[in-house]
Amino acid sequence: MNETPKIKKRDVILDVAANLFLQHGYDGTGVEQIIITAETSRGGLYHHFKNKDALHLAVLNQLFLAPMQSMSFDNFAKMPLKQQQGMLVDLFRTMPQTMDAMTRHGVAKYFALYFDSLSRVPEFGRTVRTYYQQLLNILQNSIIAERQLTQDDARKQARAFLARLEGEIYLCAVLGDAPELTKLSKEMDV
Repeated sequence: MNETPKIKKRDVILDVAANLFLQHGYDGTGVEQIIITAETSRGGLYHHFKNKDALHLAVLNQLFLAPMQSMSFDNFAKMPLKQQQGMLVDLFRTMPQTMDAMTRHGVAKYFALYFDSLSRVPEFGRTVRTYYQQLLNILQNSIIAERQLTQDDARKQARAFLARLEGEIYLCAVLGDAPELTKLSKEMDV
């Protein structure tokens, strides 16, 4: 007999909160709404999360930080530049919870939560900035090593690559369509 694995109440609360934060934003989502939708009690919610801010941070970790933190910067730095660029394109293409959230709620709502949280949650903002700074530094060093450019020119190329990659995603938020990462891979020759 195949039994469906029981979903832990913490995971249910986290999933409900993620969906509500994506739909209504942080300010538009109340604790009572989370409790009712997750079919839990106030005590059940606070057993798993100290408060709404702690729940919000857990959602940010699930949606945004966990995929970022899965990258090994040591291994990434050892790759040739083309492989690094290809890996970054593939990372965006294969982040299941990210693409699922973008698909179900729309790219604009996904980024609305992301950008609102950058300023609302200082810890989140610091972590995201550190991640991107590490990416830029590694790409810059690879460009210097492979293309023998100055540090300034290499930094400009590294930023241009990340801007083009991120820009494809952000443009989709404006246009309301899906990112064309396969097309982007071909354009970038990665």
